[in-house]
Amino acid sequence: MTLEIRVLAGAGETAWWRLSLPEVVEYTRQVIELSSQVDHPRTEFQARFYLARATTATGDTSAARQGLPYLPAMAEQLRDRSRIGDAISRNAAICFFTGDWEAALEICDRGLAHDAGSKAAMRSTRAMLDYERGASAEGWVHLQAPPPAWRASLCNHKIGRPPCGARVAI
Repeated sequence: MTLEIRVLAGAGETAWWRLSLPEVVEYTRQVIELSSQVDHPRTEFQARFYLARATTATGDTSAARQGLPYLPAMAEQLRDRSRIGDAISRNAAICFFTGDWEAALEICDRGLAHDAGSKAAMRSTRAMLDYERGASAEGWVHLQAPPPAWRASLCNHKIGRPPCGARVAI
């Protein structure tokens, strides 16, 4: 059963990268159903994350919003900082794209305070929120000065990134 869940989760992620969104929804829902029988929280998190992305991308806002409480709780249970940041930024994006800007703003602020601020997705969602609310100067601040962790990742020459100290135009 565990192997089946992991294969289905991998198939869902692969379908996401192939932009086959109906397949993403199908596979990830199967994983979520089966995960009630087997304790495999990392795989269930992965499935819920890609289900949230796919339902948001297809415009199924009710399905996207259904998963909002699960992602952060599961990420906290896993004690994985990267997944916590992913969960918070995904929830902010879902609220933004479904028009609940106040909730998105609250989630973004919590995420930026929680060190998810080093994630480009969280910073860009916050910038889009500020822009949509008419505060584009405030939004620009989130894009203009990347945090040290992000800035350090720009220094890696080996994968085609600009050298340290290089100015990145946005």
